[in-house]
Amino acid sequence: MLKTLKIKPETHKELTKIVGELQARNGEVKSFDDAILELIKLWKESKAKKA
Repeated sequence: MLKTLKIKPETHKELTKIVGELQARNGEVKSFDDAILELIKLWKESKAKKA
């Protein structure tokens, strides 16, 4: 099931940059969902290091 998120234009711009970097990293087409999942992964890793 897909969900809709309301984000500010600046947030969209930054998320688009992240999608581009993910695509450049391995040459595969990436989605906003991929970018959000990557950010969640990094956040969890950061949180685990602080514990």
